[in-house]
Amino acid sequence: MHYENEIAKIEYDSTGEKTLPHGVLEWGIAFLLIMLFCIAVVLSCQNYSRTVPSTSEAKIYFIAREGSVSYLEPVIKRIQMSENPYKYLIEALITGPPPATGLMPVLPPTTRVLKVVKSNGMLVVDFSKEVLTDANIVSGSSENQLLCLWAVANTVTQLGDVRRVRILIEGRRRGIVAGKRIENFWGSSPISLDISRNEKVIGKPDLPAWRFVDKQALASKLGWGEVVRGNASEKIIALTFDAGAGIASVDSILEELNEHGITSTFFLTGQFAEKYPEIVKRIAAFGHELGNHSYSHPNFVESGVGKLARELEKTESIVQGLTGISTKPYFRFPYGARNKELISQVNELGYLSVYWTIDSLDWMSQETPDSIRARVVSKASPGAVVLMHCNSPQQKEALPPIISELKSEGYKFVTLTEALK
Repeated sequence: MHYENEIAKIEYDSTGEKTLPHGVLEWGIAFLLIMLFCIAVVLSCQNYSRTVPSTSEAKIYFIAREGSVSYLEPVIKRIQMSENPYKYLIEALITGPPPATGLMPVLPPTTRVLKVVKSNGMLVVDFSKEVLTDANIVSGSSENQLLCLWAVANTVTQLGDVRRVRILIEGRRRGIVAGKRIENFWGSSPISLDISRNEKVIGKPDLPAWRFVDKQALASKLGWGEVVRGNASEKIIALTFDAGAGIASVDSILEELNEHGITSTFFLTGQFAEKYPEIVKRIAAFGHELGNHSYSHPNFVESGVGKLARELEKTESIVQGLTGISTKPYFRFPYGARNKELISQVNELGYLSVYWTIDSLDWMSQETPDSIRARVVSKASPGAVVLMHCNSPQQKEALPPIISELKSEGYKFVTLTEALK
């Protein structure tokens, strides 16, 4: 009986030795060649990966500005993940943001990176002197200067194994380079301390609407001079409070405004700010706008323009030192006493003179809470600017019904800036 292998029949040569079926040898050789080719490709890829560094997406932080508010926004870039990717991050900061983004640079483009060393979670970056001598290219307000430092810290700490950044200039942290002191990096931002990541400065902050308005541009659009009313095309009204004497009603005013989600404009004297610094900080913390009301509350018509500049500059310095918020460009003359010469001088100092549409007369002792309420409500009109005072005892009882009744009439309460837009 004969049995045949249906898959591959065994053949014999003339000597009687067994031979492989036709085609098997050829397939074996082909398979071996394919395997050799695959091994060569793998080895080639490994060698290529050693010579060409891999890349990764990274966030490079630059300064965004909207109105009077600055913050950090990232630009996504691909960087080489070499042995020292931090150098690529720093160099991307120096290159600056793409023009189309509208973002502001954080390091002068003339800066060179002399050394970048990482050790125990600390990244030491040694910049050339241009980062200090050419800082005017990117510096501005002290807020922006600090944002520049945070931009560096936030950019390099995203890789995870760096927590702090130490900045050197020409290898030093102290001393003078090219006539500029290293300790006063960009004027007012010290680098004597190591800087860490700050998530709070990334992205548009949650702030009152007036903070995102360029108030200097607004004043220019209005032609400077003096304003007595806001935009009359909308049913809005601005409650403004002068703080030049005591604090009889200030707690009640702040609580009432806060309860209704209202932000207003407070005109502060320098003496008030010096005497009640915590109150001023609280006003700012509640999101209210700040204006200048002179330092000592004089009648400038009687005293003349001689002391005007000193009074305004002193108050601006005190208030900004306490709150970080400028009083510019709003100034209200004490007692409303002013003339064309005084208004012109105020404008030259960068301030818009702010009068009022409605005087609540809450500063008069004979006025009652009800008479104050009735006066404001009856005279209310779109865009009206209302004068009130923090030291009026009657205001504790007058303000709640004023807000309630005007709300029922469809009025929206806004700051002076929002009223003038």
